[in-house]
Amino acid sequence: MGLGMVVRDWAPPLEILGHVSTGGFMSHCGWNSCMESITMGVPIAAWPMHSDQPQNSLLVT
Repeated sequence: MGLGMVVRDWAPPLEILGHVSTGGFMSHCGWNSCMESITMGVPIAAWPMHSDQPQNSLLVT
């Protein structure tokens, strides 16, 4: 239908990542985000910021 949705509050990540229309996930590469995306088999576009995120992005790529 060509419709999208903007969610301003918390949303259930596993339900979103598991949806058939989700083709990828832009992530800051926090450990939980990486685990959720890998678990659901969704490719990650890594955009690490600080702390453990640069190292996590290397591990997932």
